Amino acid sequence: MVAVLITFSSSLEPPPLATAVTTGKTSWQQPRFGIGGYFTQFMGKPGQHVDYALLAEANFTVAHMGSDIAACKAAGLGCISEQFPTTKGADDHSSLWGYNVGDEPGLLQFEQHATKFKTIRQLRPGSMGFSNLLESYCPSSSLAANPWDGSHPPASALNESIVFEDYVERYVQQVEPDFLCTDYYPYFEPWNQFPFANRLNARTAGRGVQSIDNYVGNLLVIRAAALRHNLTFWTYFGAAAFQGHTMVTEAQMKLQMMAAVTVGARGLLYWVIGGGDAVGWAIPTGAGGRMGRHWAQARRLNTHILGLGPTLMQIRSDTVVR
Repeated sequence: MVAVLITFSSSLEPPPLATAVTTGKTSWQQPRFGIGGYFTQFMGKPGQHVDYALLAEANFTVAHMGSDIAACKAAGLGCISEQFPTTKGADDHSSLWGYNVGDEPGLLQFEQHATKFKTIRQLRPGSMGFSNLLESYCPSSSLAANPWDGSHPPASALNESIVFEDYVERYVQQVEPDFLCTDYYPYFEPWNQFPFANRLNARTAGRGVQSIDNYVGNLLVIRAAALRHNLTFWTYFGAAAFQGHTMVTEAQMKLQMMAAVTVGARGLLYWVIGGGDAVGWAIPTGAGGRMGRHWAQARRLNTHILGLGPTLMQIRSDTVVR
């Protein structure tokens, strides 16, 4: 059963795009609605060139973990660089939005992330740091440390009272991020959603029911923290066949995207379009030179978001009725 969502938004007073009231330290301003993903897994093997023009043609707006800033700029894409800054300078924020900080930290990794955000602000004022948070289904041991490296007190000494809402709030206060992002990949297959029919119980144990309903619940926790601290938030959504997921359909991708937009997200990131499908993205020129079905699906889905983008960037989600 899918939750019905209704939002009430005001366009009379456009909110700051990403000014953290809590810290007052971030000066990053999001240029436009973010549509992106993790591209190197399906546009080529690690180390190979990513065809950024092809991404732009499919109406993506930003390359997360972009390896070629000049190529992103030439294609009209924003870039979140995988190359962390080491020298002081000024970035062209219309093309280089910022730098990747890290993925899914536990509480014991917050200090490392905070240091990286401070470094970016010192070396490249106005650029953002990108960090992706853990999910609401994670056990408290993961929320305490991810991964556990053995150099700290036992997880049991830290995680007895950790819940996801506290984890997110402590991240905002300790790390002082430029914006919030999470990922959550719901299972759409009934045998994965319902434990009594779960053929992958060993793999999904401890995650709860990764349904579209809980996908929305995860988003609402991020949304609540973002509103409390006047921050923007993004989300990664499921678009691939991996870890027991069957290939996500166009309709299932659209459901996740529109649910996120409805509750106020200003960035949508695919994980990973075409993943698990050999002809899901681009068919090589020698095989006819035509684009795969997932490229066409992404282009259709992204066209709708691209059209809504300017309006979505100027409104604020005030209330969600679930």
